[in-house]
Formats: sequence, structure tokens, C-alpha cells
Amino acid sequence: MRLKIFGMSGPWDNLGNNSEDNPKPSDNKKSKQDFPNPFPNSFKGFKAPKDKKTLVLGVLALFMAGWLISGFYQVNPDEQGIVLRFGKWTETTTEGWRYHLPYPIEQVLKPKITMTNQINIGFGSLDESLMLTGDRNIVDLSFTVQWLIHDPIQFLFNIRHAEKIIKSAAESVMRDTVGQIYIDRTLAEGRSDIEAIVQEKLQVLLNSYQSGVLITRVSLKKVDPPQQVIEDFLEVERAQSDQGRIINQSQAYHNEELPKARGEASEILAEAKGYREALISKAEGEAKKFIGLALEYEKDPALMKKRILNETIENIYATADKVVVDNKSGVLPHMALPAIGVAKAQKEESK
Repeated sequence: MRLKIFGMSGPWDNLGNNSEDNPKPSDNKKSKQDFPNPFPNSFKGFKAPKDKKTLVLGVLALFMAGWLISGFYQVNPDEQGIVLRFGKWTETTTEGWRYHLPYPIEQVLKPKITMTNQINIGFGSLDESLMLTGDRNIVDLSFTVQWLIHDPIQFLFNIRHAEKIIKSAAESVMRDTVGQIYIDRTLAEGRSDIEAIVQEKLQVLLNSYQSGVLITRVSLKKVDPPQQVIEDFLEVERAQSDQGRIINQSQAYHNEELPKARGEASEILAEAKGYREALISKAEGEAKKFIGLALEYEKDPALMKKRILNETIENIYATADKVVVDNKSGVLPHMALPAIGVAKAQKEESK
């Protein structure tokens, strides 16, 4: 029994009824012809082959064309193309569009040879960062290693998991290097030396693996003593800083005073040299004068005696503060002539 609810009829209401509402097969064919074709020109002129062999060959031709086209590839400027034939290297290609035999005969690997890669060691891991120094102290150290692919063939065929190998090798070389240097040098002026030594040793080690990797830089990021004793080490660093500051001040004072002392010494030497030359000249003049007097004395001894006597008396009285007069001059003998002259001179100066 069929029910109609609220006047609604379902799609099963007319099942089994051969009424006029049900379309007949002939009506279905007619209705299909009534719908227009939405793509009238899409397959115009195309006829499906009646022979199955022709159809299969066409499909295979399309597949072969797509397979051959898949051999085209492009090498970017920062890459090199490594062509492998059944897994064996055959050639290396450079930038541009290239072609190789499609897979699985040949395949192409394109490693980036100019891209700088970086590995961080000792960041967030005490197992990696804590290292033993040459004087049996412990230092908390982290560093980075930058590298690039130098030889793509060696890099692809001689090593596997390149980053793990480089990281392990770098950590090993760093521990070996730090283990030969005292902690004072590690914390201060020895950092640049450690970077250079580690880079050189790490490159030698990777070359022995024939890894095709070039280490471009090793950079120490953090070099600190362990957290438990860091304050004591900082106090030592401050003392060393004060020591360096005092040494620099002393050196500056040395550089300032030394030229001054050298100048004063040169001045004293110049004055002494001038005094010496003056004395020598005076002595030579007196010697020549004495030789001249001796020659004159040989000619007339009496005359020279009188001359020498007069010159001597003249030199003596030239500096004496006495006035010599004879009895016929009429000067009182008790008059202080030098004192009068001095008083007269002072009176003139006061005016």
C-alpha cells in the first residue's frame, strides 16, 4: 500500500503502472536526440580506429614520445649535472638545457656547488659543548663550520650522510685541538689560532676521506668556563684586563718621556762640546801668545821684562778698588775715594 503524505508523491508512486506518464523506450531515444551536442567541433574529423592493433601502436607511440621528452633537463647556475648511466658516472654537464637518455637508462643528479652550507656544533647540547683543555680544565664551547661541495663526483659517490660525517669530524678535530691548549689562551687571545688550526686539520681529514668537501670557515661562537666557576674566571679576566691597561699606560709614559730625555741629553752634549771647543781655542790662543812673547824676549830680555811687569801691574790695578796717588797730587790721604764714587753713582741712578 502506498501513502501520500501532505500531498507529496515520491519517485516510487508510479512503479508497476503502465500509464502514459511512464516513458517508453522509443521515447528515450527520441529524448536523447533532442539534447544538443555541447562540443560539436571537438572531435571533428577524428575516427577511432577499428583495428585494435593500430590503437595499441598509437598508444605506444605516444608513450615513447613522452618517455623520450623526459630526458630533457635544466642545470641552474649554482649546480652541476652529474649524468649516471645504470648508476655509473658518464659525464658532468654545466649550466643550461641538456639531454640524457631517459630513466632508467640514465639519470641526473644536480648538487649545488656554490651554496655555502653551515653546521652548528655545541648549541644546546652539553655532550657536544663541554671539552677538556690542555691544563685539564673544562670549557663550554660552541662553533660553526661552513662548507661547500668542491668535487661533486667524490661528494656523491665516496661519502653518505655528508652533514653527519662533517659534524663528527669537526667535533673530533676541535676536541683534539682544545686538548692541547691551556684554558687561559682558549678563553682569550688563542681563539683565532684555534679556528685556523681546526679548519686546516678538518680539511686534511676530509681530504683523506675523498669527500669532495671544502671547509671555508670555522667560527668559535661561545668559549666560556663551566657555569659553576664562571664568576671566578671572569674575575681573572678582569685582573688580566687591568694588567694590560697598566702595561699600556706604562708604555705610553715610556714613549713620552724617552724622547724628552734624549732631547735633554743631546742638548747637554752640545753645550759640553761647545765649552770644550771654547777652552781649546782659548788655550791655543794663550799658547800662541806665550810663544810670541818668548820670541820677543829672546831678542831683548830687558825690554820684555819691563813690558811684562807693566802689563801685570795694569791687570792687577784694573780690578782693584784702591786709588793710588803720589805725594804731589794734593789729595787728602784719609778720604774714602772709592766710597765717594759709589755714592755718587747711586745718586745718579736714583735720579
